[in-house]
Amino acid sequence: MLGAIAGTLYRRLPRWCQRKVVDVLAFSARIPAARRHILRFGRTTVERAAELAAGDPVLRDICRAHAVSRHRATIEVPKLLAPLIETDQLVHEDYVILINSLMAEGRIDACRRPFEKTCSLARNRNASARVHTEIALLAIGLDDSDAAVEFSDRSRSSWLRQYVAILYGTGTTVTEAALADRRPAGGGRGNGVALGLLDYGTPVDRPYSKNLGDYVQTLAVARHLSRFYEPGTFRCDERLETVFGDLARSWTADERMRAGEQVEVDIVVVDRDCVRWRGELWLPYFGCCYSNPNRIGEIPLTFPMPAHVRPLFFSFHLHDIRALTPGLCDHLKQYEPIGCRDRTTRDRLASAGVKAFLSGCITSTLALPDDAGGPAPRGEDGGFYQVDDATESIADATNLTHTMDPDRKPFAQCMVDTLEALRVYKRARGVSTSQLHCYLPCRAMGTPVAFNPKDPSDERFDGLVGIGDDEFQAMRTGLTELMAKVFGRILAGADAETVYRTWRQATLPLVARDEIERRGYPRLFMKAPNPAREPRARRADRVQISFAFDRNLVGFIPNVVRSIEANTSHGMTYHLLTRGLTSADMDAVQNACPDAAIQWHTMDYWLSKAGRGGLVEHTTVSTMDRCALPNLLPQIDRIVYLDVDLIVLGDVGELYAWPLGDKSLAAVTAFRLGVWLEGSARLSSLGRERAEQLRHLRAAASVAGPLQGPAFNAGVLLMSLEAMRRDGFTAQAEKNFEAFGYDDQTLLNCYAGGDYAELPQAWNVDYRTYFRTDAEPAKIVHWKGRMKPWHGDAKHHPAMARTRGLWERYSA
Repeated sequence: MLGAIAGTLYRRLPRWCQRKVVDVLAFSARIPAARRHILRFGRTTVERAAELAAGDPVLRDICRAHAVSRHRATIEVPKLLAPLIETDQLVHEDYVILINSLMAEGRIDACRRPFEKTCSLARNRNASARVHTEIALLAIGLDDSDAAVEFSDRSRSSWLRQYVAILYGTGTTVTEAALADRRPAGGGRGNGVALGLLDYGTPVDRPYSKNLGDYVQTLAVARHLSRFYEPGTFRCDERLETVFGDLARSWTADERMRAGEQVEVDIVVVDRDCVRWRGELWLPYFGCCYSNPNRIGEIPLTFPMPAHVRPLFFSFHLHDIRALTPGLCDHLKQYEPIGCRDRTTRDRLASAGVKAFLSGCITSTLALPDDAGGPAPRGEDGGFYQVDDATESIADATNLTHTMDPDRKPFAQCMVDTLEALRVYKRARGVSTSQLHCYLPCRAMGTPVAFNPKDPSDERFDGLVGIGDDEFQAMRTGLTELMAKVFGRILAGADAETVYRTWRQATLPLVARDEIERRGYPRLFMKAPNPAREPRARRADRVQISFAFDRNLVGFIPNVVRSIEANTSHGMTYHLLTRGLTSADMDAVQNACPDAAIQWHTMDYWLSKAGRGGLVEHTTVSTMDRCALPNLLPQIDRIVYLDVDLIVLGDVGELYAWPLGDKSLAAVTAFRLGVWLEGSARLSSLGRERAEQLRHLRAAASVAGPLQGPAFNAGVLLMSLEAMRRDGFTAQAEKNFEAFGYDDQTLLNCYAGGDYAELPQAWNVDYRTYFRTDAEPAKIVHWKGRMKPWHGDAKHHPAMARTRGLWERYSA
């Protein structure tokens, strides 16, 4: 009771006060177990907790695992926690992030032991209902039916208990209306075939998707199934059978099909983000694939699908490049070729070695019977509608939305409502919308429609918007023929081998077609054919270092130079690439560093007409100046480039002497290439007029190197200027920046294409993950991002407050 009261009072304190309380309790705790409990659950930042746990290596690694998990660095969590599984040092929260990280990487077998440990802990320690809920969700993700049933019963959640009962057929009475229509399916009993339709719920009791467009996609798949519909052959909810009957009338008598000795079909409702079912199931899978947010209750439990689920991937959209883990790639390769809704998804998958083709969007094939509209409410031609359209209001237009009622509805009712919405669009005089799955169905049904997206450069639209009538009709015809071939085989009771052989025969020509298109993408950088670069490179006697900055940062150069000089015995020459500096500014820098050998290079002339392009807000065009170094310094063959927002704690002479071999660059790996490319695209201040340029850049970047390959932060670089001159790097970078407006880091990564010499992490340590007690001491600490140590409000940020002393150590 006292603990509960103390916890309640603590949670009502301001965050700064909570941190102080945790600090005091942690330092005063004599018992290690008590200190661990305080740091682990004290609602302090995990970075701060890891520093406080410096004297306890086990707890430090646990806290750091939580820190990197928050940044979605799933590959790092198992390295920190897996060695501790058998030590009884971990608790439930630790096992959760470990299992989630292993699942995200596709390492399902490695999840078994930590899952057994957390189940044992929960049973032996009378865990809370929240813990039981989390374990039940993990069990669903691992497709462990026994554990899912056990812990859903313990969770006290009637929704979760009934959801699990339907997934695994345990016989629990269904009272939730939103789950009731999932019972009629027989799951492939007798001579029937179980065929899934996608819903959009989750095992936790809350709606996941409120977007009508999701159900429009499912309805489009149902229409292709209705081509084979005969009364009594589809076992499903009565309302859903009515929908199939209505959709069947959208096919002419000549278009209707029979699958030979057609078997009975169980229509199974399966959630897009929780693909689990108790029996064999054919699953047309389409729509968005989301990344895994490492939080139980929000993690999509989609991949890998259970072995008895047989997916067919078409109209597939990879919403976030971070979801393209090695595990997902391995899973998709089992069912390739993958039909992609947009070119961006196709290019991402192809770059990762997955056979893929542009199928287009299934909603482009929608049609309704001629009498579907019924009497029009606004005269003979119907009304005009604006659907989630924030552009200028149109007189006499009716406003509609694709945001559904947040309360859960049965799947069959959602399908009925979606069909009614499409009937409104069919009889409309015109529609203006920002929703893709309103625009495409309207165009398919012949309704005049204007598409006004909020972001015309959105990757979801590539290949779907701005295409002519012939290309649109080709997309519709191709998808319709593909669905007819594959569904015909499935509904005739063909085995899996026959169905997938039919799929491959129909789609491999499309893969070949798209590979020809991809080979025609422009190359951002062309490299010289001779790889023997480094042996011919000459080394200067002095270490060559370069900075690029404008007047905004001139006052901070002395800090970096002092840190370099304090930690090396080598002679240094500094090449300062500047913009907008006065002679007084230069004198101030030289006076602050009187012993430094500085050479000044004015860069105002270079890229003077290019503008900001796609640079992020906290950078200026001076960040591009490092790309001019190969031509600017023709007498120098290698150089160390450093950003201004860092402090050097190691001997930079070691970095300068790092072996490059046949590589042009050496850097510290920070992320995957695709993650950086997509992240920088979202940060770019691209206007509507540049949407087409961004589309071309995405395409070119997808062939610059494997999107799953490594990428680096460009704030610390060892550059072989001799090799880059041979490649003509500077001229190509200038051309690409003027054409696409991207930043230096993007262009340098496209130039490297994942092929660079990798430096140890110590040479570019993010200030948020810097700890004085690290086994490998940091040699460079880098304040990446918007917040800098010289900002006045930096002291309120825990990680900044922890590292700001490093910067101030070298201040005047």
